[in-house]
Amino acid sequence: MTSGIYVQKIRLVLLSSLLFWVFFWGVSPVAGDEWIITLAGPDDTLSFTETELFELINEKTGDFTIERSYHECIYRGYPLWRLLKLVDSDHELGAAYMVHLTAKDGVTVTIPYAVLYHNDDYFVAYGKDEKPLPDEIFGLSGDPVPAWPLILMGPELLDDRVTIGALDTITASEDRSYTLIIDGPEKTREFTADEITGILKEKDAIDFSYQDMEFFCLPVYSLIQEVVSPDVQIQNVVLTAIDGYQVTIPYEKIADNTGYLLAFRMNGEELPQYIPDMYGDVDLPAWPLLLVDPGFPSYEETIGQVCRIHVS
Repeated sequence: MTSGIYVQKIRLVLLSSLLFWVFFWGVSPVAGDEWIITLAGPDDTLSFTETELFELINEKTGDFTIERSYHECIYRGYPLWRLLKLVDSDHELGAAYMVHLTAKDGVTVTIPYAVLYHNDDYFVAYGKDEKPLPDEIFGLSGDPVPAWPLILMGPELLDDRVTIGALDTITASEDRSYTLIIDGPEKTREFTADEITGILKEKDAIDFSYQDMEFFCLPVYSLIQEVVSPDVQIQNVVLTAIDGYQVTIPYEKIADNTGYLLAFRMNGEELPQYIPDMYGDVDLPAWPLLLVDPGFPSYEETIGQVCRIHVS
């Protein structure tokens, strides 16, 4: 009888400790356990425990932990693009890749790699206020968002559109399909790669050479004519890259000017993800479409990874 009472007391003590942990710290005891994350990229698929990942990051690249503040809380984590480099030793990742983040419950968020490239605003958080993440945290909508063991934070912390928690796998997969959107004052059209090739059969393609590179191009004004009537007055042309970068060029510079070309092949093949060392030791994003301007390669007007042309 005495031993039974003793066992019950132990159970009460353990239960009290559990409740204290949950309600005081806001996390479950499981959140203190070591987690596993699976990364899949062009070179390999690897699974890391928390300790293994920390050690590998420090060994290969040094500590690149970043912190972001939100509602007086500090979130610590790693930039997503740097994590993906661990499974991309040959530097194949580029605009042709999509990054899929999958939670333990199967929910998936997909983001173009070009948006993530060198962008520390997208980071995978593993801690909050020097503790492991809680099971849930609250997003901008006020609804709870699964968190532990890892959660992706977007440019706007805890924005439900770019936040996914309880991460299980991060996968980068190639997707070379693309759509070029051209919108003008009269209409908007979308062109697939095959449709652009079809336009080439009707219009004269132009070859452009630079150093040891041969580009196969179409004049920008030829594409603009697909959405704008000749009698419509145009002021500017805005070209937008997949990552949101934009270049604005007065239309009078582009009109009937074969100095402004949209390249979609290089040396007889699809454009590469990046053209290395175009600005000293800086690579130039290229695929799927690259604007070749009269001063190519210029800082002011050259733009790669073009996905939209806005005419106004």
